[in-house]
Amino acid sequence: MNWKRLTVTVAFTVVVLIGIIGCPGAKPPETPAAPQGPGTTYQRAPTPFEVTTTQPQEKSIRYVMDWGDGNIDTTIGSYESGNTATIHHTWVNDGDYSVKALAILDEDETKASVWSEPTSIKVLPNASPDPPTIQVPLAGVKDAWTYFSATTTDQDGDSVGFKFEFKKGTTGDWTDEAIGFVPSGSTVPDSNKYTKIEAVYVKCKARDIHKSESDWCDSVSLLIGKEGAVMWWWWTQNEDEAAPMTGPVIALDGTRELAYAGFEDEGYKFYGIEVTTGNRKRTGSTVSVPEDEFEFTGHPAYCEQTGHIIFGKEDGELYAFTTSLSRVWHWPGANSELEMTMTPWGTPAINGNKIYVSREDTIIRGHDTLDVTKLYLIEDNGDTPSTPIYYSLGEVELLGAPVIDNDGNVLVVTDSGYLYKMPPDLSTVTWRVLLSGGNEVFGPVIGGGGTIYCGSNGKLFAINPDGTEKWQITLGVEPQIVVSPSVVFVTAIVLGQGTKLFSIDPATGNQNWSVDITSTCTTPVLTANGLMYCQDDNDILFCRHQSDGAEVWHCDCPQSLSHGGKGYRKLDIIQKSPSITSTGNIIVAGDDALYCVAGYKEGLLMDAPWPKWQKDTYNTGKAVAW
Repeated sequence: MNWKRLTVTVAFTVVVLIGIIGCPGAKPPETPAAPQGPGTTYQRAPTPFEVTTTQPQEKSIRYVMDWGDGNIDTTIGSYESGNTATIHHTWVNDGDYSVKALAILDEDETKASVWSEPTSIKVLPNASPDPPTIQVPLAGVKDAWTYFSATTTDQDGDSVGFKFEFKKGTTGDWTDEAIGFVPSGSTVPDSNKYTKIEAVYVKCKARDIHKSESDWCDSVSLLIGKEGAVMWWWWTQNEDEAAPMTGPVIALDGTRELAYAGFEDEGYKFYGIEVTTGNRKRTGSTVSVPEDEFEFTGHPAYCEQTGHIIFGKEDGELYAFTTSLSRVWHWPGANSELEMTMTPWGTPAINGNKIYVSREDTIIRGHDTLDVTKLYLIEDNGDTPSTPIYYSLGEVELLGAPVIDNDGNVLVVTDSGYLYKMPPDLSTVTWRVLLSGGNEVFGPVIGGGGTIYCGSNGKLFAINPDGTEKWQITLGVEPQIVVSPSVVFVTAIVLGQGTKLFSIDPATGNQNWSVDITSTCTTPVLTANGLMYCQDDNDILFCRHQSDGAEVWHCDCPQSLSHGGKGYRKLDIIQKSPSITSTGNIIVAGDDALYCVAGYKEGLLMDAPWPKWQKDTYNTGKAVAW
């Protein structure tokens, strides 16, 4: 006898019989108890029911649910014998329904129980919220929080909550579970941290207080990358859609880091924008004058000693605001338009609680009316300013902002070609140097050893602290200067060659290298990881190596806007220069919006003699010893 063939034949017959009659000895599950669930629910509200039963051999089981509305569902996952399964269903239409269940053997669907006793449920009418409108940033950054927001309207006026799908297979929790339901029409934030570079699609749905859910909104694409992308942008959320008129000052409001700037909206208000999310947190108005339309005339600076932000406007008032943008004081103290001097202030420099700031005043000399520039010293005493003292510079225009050396001396430059040095009390002129008669002077900035750098009439000057010349070289016009521990970096317009970036040896004035750049740039910003950022006059931010000026990347900020920009005005005297947050991202004050561009965690502001416009993120203009 061929035992091998007989064995194969018997085995094949057993397999066929198992296929026909099922697993030998496997019994169907017991009939489930009637499903347990609420007696009422609402349309489009996922509603849970609990079902349980056993299987004699304690094998895994699945459930088939008849919801009474024509839908019969089988669970995908299996359950251990005796364990309770919680299964959800959503009814589209209101009415009365019966719910029942049967159980099947997971390994053999032919082994099934009979249907359970039914359970009744009443579905009440309710309009679910509309699919949400979501705000998704233009780009996200790997291993950093990416922020979103959603809003919707509920037709019944019910309060709402939201759930985001941050990418396929990754959803957040319902926001109402953390912060409660919010009124219909409210905007609710959420966030997610992406851990790899990828392209994702983000969507969201809403639910009301009855748990009735909307459909998912349309997906919005989001690219998760590294550096060089606009993370958010902001302009005033009113019909003006106004952009920043001043550059930013970055400071803490409690534990939150905000970028503060003056905007060209109705009333020329001052705003604080949270740098991590781009959400407006603070708004400040100036004097109580109806339809206040007085422009900002200088960039802001932050006085760390008193916690005040200082800036001036063309109404002739110098303002001190807290970081929550409550007005503390203003000087001279006009409270009506009739009292206003209308003499504009410049950009302040700050040393401790001492504020140095210029103002154009009008004086009468005989029969003549003269416009003179005065440099003021005002001490911020907290609730009030001190009585100002000043030094009159005469019929000249003070260019740029004052700067303060390590000993507290004040340096300013004028349109008549002079560089002035004055003691901290402004009692006299320590010295003045004529750099270029009748020509504007750009700067000053302070480098290592107290060396002062200025540009005028196509030349760059290095001036010793005693006023003697260290060196001068020919570069180009309109120089913008920053100083690292070992290099002076200058952007300047070279006749017939366009704009160039220069690397200069601070000891000798010798040129290390130069590179062509696209167009006129604001003052560069130096970072701790050997890079620099330059913002051109088209609001394109360039990232370059300090070692050779080679471009790393550039970010066209206005491309991020949802519609074309309006081309708002900027201050005539000083361009708006970028700044850096405590996380290495870059705040760009553009002609159309305030932007946040992703930078480097290790790319914080460089510890250097003069790494950005007005030295630091507070814009103090105060040098330290190098």
